[in-house]
Amino acid sequence: MPALATQGLWPAQVQAIRNLETSFAEDRPRALIQMATGSGKTFTAVNAIYRLIQRLYFMLQGEPDLDPEAEEPSLFDTTLGSSTSQAPVAYNPSIPIETFDVIFTDECHRSIYNLWRQVLEYFDAFLVGLTATPSKQTLGFFNKNLVMEYGHEDAVADGVNVDFDVYRILTEISQRGSRVEAGMSVDKRDRLTRERRWEQLDDALVYAAPVLVREVVAEDQIRTALRSFKERIFTEIFPGRTEVPKSGSGMKAWRTRRTSRIRTSSRERSSKTCAPPWNNSRPSRWT
Repeated sequence: MPALATQGLWPAQVQAIRNLETSFAEDRPRALIQMATGSGKTFTAVNAIYRLIQRLYFMLQGEPDLDPEAEEPSLFDTTLGSSTSQAPVAYNPSIPIETFDVIFTDECHRSIYNLWRQVLEYFDAFLVGLTATPSKQTLGFFNKNLVMEYGHEDAVADGVNVDFDVYRILTEISQRGSRVEAGMSVDKRDRLTRERRWEQLDDALVYAAPVLVREVVAEDQIRTALRSFKERIFTEIFPGRTEVPKSGSGMKAWRTRRTSRIRTSSRERSSKTCAPPWNNSRPSRWT
C-alpha cells in the first residue's frame, strides 16, 4: 500500500485505516470499525477506499499478477443455509458474485439482517462494517474482527466530541400513563408500511407509562415536552447563550414512527410565528 497521508486525519482515523489494512493483509474476509457518532466514520471509510483505488492503480501500472492457484475457494462454492425468515437471493448472471472486491456498509448494525444480509453474502468480497453501536449479532456477523473500537468517552477525551448532559422533561402521562375513552377514534399505523387507518374504540384504552414509548404516541405529550424545551433552553439548559449551533444539534426518538411526529411538532414550535432565537435552535439531525 502507498504511504498513508495523515494530514487532515484525526489520530483515531489513522489508526482505523491502518488496522483495517492489517486485516486485509491477513486475508480476513470481514472487518468491523466501531467509532463514536461524530468521530468521522464516513471520512475514514472514504480515505480507506481511496487508498484501495491507489493500490489498484499501482497494480494496473505493471505490478506482477497474483498466482491464481494461491486464491482460496469462494464461500459461495458451498451451499449456504437459508432461513425461512429471509428472502432467497438467487444467482444473477448480469451481476456475478465477483462484481465487487470490497464492500463497505454503513450503519451495519441495521443492514446485516433479513434480505440485506443475503445481498451482502451474495458477493464474494471483503466486507467492512461501520457502526457506532455494534450489537452481539453485529460482532458475530463480522467474525468478531473488531479492527477499531473508539467509543464516545475516547472521543471526548481526545477533543473530537463534546460530552452531554441529560435533561429530563417529565409529563403526567409519561409518568402515570393515561386513558382513551370508548367511542373515541384513534389513528392506527402499520409498523412496517406506515399505512394509516382510523378506528373507533369499542372499549376504553388504558395504557401504562412504558406503553407510551413502545406502542402509543401521544402528540400533545410531544408538544408539551417541546414547549418546555423551548421555554428553558436558554435559562436552564444553556444559560447565558443566545442560540444553539444548528450543525451540532440533534434529537433522537425511541422509535422511528415517533421521529416524524417529533419533527412535525418541532417545526410547528420553530415556525416563523415563534420569536428568535428558537428559530436557530431546531435540531439538524433526527434519528
